[in-house]
Amino acid sequence: MKRSAFWVLVLAVLLAGCAERAAGTAHTEPAAVPAIQETAPQTTEPAPSPEPEGEHPMVLGRVEDGVYTNTYAGIGCRLGDGWSWATAQELQELSREVRDALDGTAVGSAIQDGTQIYDMQAQNGQALTTTNVIFTKLSGKERLAYALMSDEDLIRSNLEQKDALVESYAKAGIIVTAMEAVQISFLGERRTALRTESTYQGVAYYMLQVFDYRLGEFGMTLTVGSFQEDHTRELLELYNPL
Repeated sequence: MKRSAFWVLVLAVLLAGCAERAAGTAHTEPAAVPAIQETAPQTTEPAPSPEPEGEHPMVLGRVEDGVYTNTYAGIGCRLGDGWSWATAQELQELSREVRDALDGTAVGSAIQDGTQIYDMQAQNGQALTTTNVIFTKLSGKERLAYALMSDEDLIRSNLEQKDALVESYAKAGIIVTAMEAVQISFLGERRTALRTESTYQGVAYYMLQVFDYRLGEFGMTLTVGSFQEDHTRELLELYNPL
């Protein structure tokens, strides 16, 4: 499943990059990938840059006893038997491979210039399902733009760049067959998510992505995906509000 984890992150980062491009502003240099531990608790540390008064600082997530939590995003996720978590080293390797795979594409240029933090990646080899959380650093101008955008606005901006997305997917060996906005239930609320159908080496892959770019200095892209059959809505139910 290591290679499938790589392609899932390609898909996730492509959409995170396009979400970031929706604000149409410049980006900062890539950040180092944070450590995620499989069993031992992971200490969360505030992001180094100061937060405006009244905002809670960015903290990395932690994994303990099969439970992922991130207080900055206010989400948690308990995964049962069959799931494995990526280590810090694996996330770093995936980060480099994703950037290399997308080099020379329109979307690749956007994410090369952006700060991407791979906070969590987990996969179930038996069920052929995956989930990951990526944070993207936002400039002041981007934060203002996103504050005025609804879920529908953000996803509409992504879909307006569909041709660039499909071209970038194709370079990575992923053939997109459908991409659309759908209504979902997430954390007890009605939300709009981006649903993508694709194939990789003839195997069907389904993905749902939920964006939250109004958290503060970092925006979040949460991705759930499944191979062969679509279990994405069930996977979203694994998440709970903190």
